Amino acid sequence: MKKILSLLICITLIMSNYVMVCAASNSGAVNSTVNWELDNGTLRITGYGEMANDDNFYGWKKLSGQIVNIEVSEGITLIGRMAFWDCDRLKNVSLPSTLKIIEDNAFTYCTSLATINLPNNLVCIEREAFDSCYDLENITVPDSLVYVGYQVFDDTAWFKNQPDGQIYVGKVL
Repeated sequence: MKKILSLLICITLIMSNYVMVCAASNSGAVNSTVNWELDNGTLRITGYGEMANDDNFYGWKKLSGQIVNIEVSEGITLIGRMAFWDCDRLKNVSLPSTLKIIEDNAFTYCTSLATINLPNNLVCIEREAFDSCYDLENITVPDSLVYVGYQVFDDTAWFKNQPDGQIYVGKVL
């Protein structure tokens, strides 16, 4: 009887620690000025400055299949490399007016994303940022954009609808 009771206590302790670890993994820090939280399918990025880290590891990567909406708060100026890579259920993205740069592969393989409204102060979209977002059909591109990297919109519905295979955005070809 003591062995069974001890076993049950051990299992209970292990399960309670597992639940605490799982609950804690729905939020965290990207770096010293940017935090994240995933709640009911919505990933919220808050803080200020660059949303990047040195090792390109983002705490929500293991939860990417749960992300349907992304809200990036005012104050964020850069979305880091591979930040939302393979968030294949992602449908909606809200970007702040403070955003200046979207680094390479930031939204690659967000295959359910159909619309993106890029903010008016955005100046740079690095290579393959929206590559293989197959359903991406509607893109609002600001005149502020001065650099568009290699294959930024490759394998998107929007790019396939470009009549001559060229992208003309403000002062950028």
